[in-house]
Amino acid sequence: MAVLSSASVNRSFWGIVEEWERVRHADHLLEIASELFPRRGPSPGRSRSSCGDALHRGREPPAETARKAEAEFLAIGGWGPDLAGCRKCQGKEARSYRFLASEGGVLCEACPPAGGSPLSLGAVKTWRALQAGKPPDEGGSGFPSLLPRITSRYPRYVEYCLGKQLRSLDER
Repeated sequence: MAVLSSASVNRSFWGIVEEWERVRHADHLLEIASELFPRRGPSPGRSRSSCGDALHRGREPPAETARKAEAEFLAIGGWGPDLAGCRKCQGKEARSYRFLASEGGVLCEACPPAGGSPLSLGAVKTWRALQAGKPPDEGGSGFPSLLPRITSRYPRYVEYCLGKQLRSLDER
């Protein structure tokens, strides 16, 4: 039987507790992670997400950090929406799309069903970059002006995928 005889902290995230908004968003990310990755036992691999460090350093607003991490978590967990093109006709690079959670991605304007949230091609490209954990091309996609339009869909989409309402950040 193995016995732990010593330990040391090589990284601390105490900066998160210095501001309530960072704490709220860290709690939200922990809730999402525990719901998306409920597996007990050894971890299959280390996540490439650096959201804890980003929240700790506070270089960007906590909500922005959380939205970026949500996109990565969804993609890592296999829940990320399909953003390669229209889910129905497979059309690529349309000028505009509609995001429908029930379709698991985006549809072009011509394909049924109707409804959904409109997204420009730039917004879709930005979302793709966020899912890949890469900084979006700020010059080409209109980031960060597109970020609020994209990320406003994450919390409801996560809830749709999980089939339950999240308790964290609930302002209803």
